Amino acid sequence: SGKERFLVPLGAVIEILKPEEGRIQNVANAGRVIESRQRLLPVFSLATMFDIDRGDSPPARLLLVIEGAQRTVALELDEVLGQQQVVVKPLGQHMSHAPGLAGSAILGDGRVGLILDPLQLNVTGAVS
Repeated sequence: SGKERFLVPLGAVIEILKPEEGRIQNVANAGRVIESRQRLLPVFSLATMFDIDRGDSPPARLLLVIEGAQRTVALELDEVLGQQQVVVKPLGQHMSHAPGLAGSAILGDGRVGLILDPLQLNVTGAVS
């Protein structure tokens, strides 16, 4: 999302969608949703969740459907960079209480990626 890199445990991933224009709908009292596999899934932006400045980036192009804490949600993202095994590093003191983050990892290009915890992501106001 933007210039940030996030990692998601493979076991939490259901599918990756490239939604057509207009498939994401706004529903009163439920926020943004998309229909997938005959279910309405709440759609959340990682940029909004983690207060990421996207600058002049185009709108997110993909949805990552994940399951956690007995909920399935779709997360907006710019691209999927691939699948890799990583060594999980603990978060520093200043980020150790951030909901939805399980740790960090050093990626193949030397950058640090934050590992999402699907069971703890702060997704509220969504359709169950």
